[in-house]
Amino acid sequence: MYRPSFIFSPGLIVLLVIGAIGYSVGYLYFYKAFEVGNISVVSAAINLNTILAMSVAWVVFGQRLSFVQIGGVCAVIAGVILVSVNMRELFSGKVSLVKGIKETIVASILFGVVFWPVNEYITERADWLAT
Repeated sequence: MYRPSFIFSPGLIVLLVIGAIGYSVGYLYFYKAFEVGNISVVSAAINLNTILAMSVAWVVFGQRLSFVQIGGVCAVIAGVILVSVNMRELFSGKVSLVKGIKETIVASILFGVVFWPVNEYITERADWLAT
């Protein structure tokens, strides 16, 4: 019978707290974005967190992307830009973001830069069931 180990070092406990705070505050911003913005725009733009998490994995963990994955990254970035920028104002010389995008960007940063990399690091060093 497998018994998970629930022994965490003080460093992992600090990272668990940081990850939990990042996740909680990220969701607060995400739901705030739903409140002030268009659901279809916010739902598309939150996918920026995946790109940010992949960037951290590339820089910190040394993971690499295939050409197909790089194409997917470019497609997601293009989609986020297309849904988040007000095109009418862009063509008139002004740049403004659609309502809710600022909150979505903050949520994406918290999810992609704080939560997912910390979660990955903790899961690799602690028992995944305990995590």
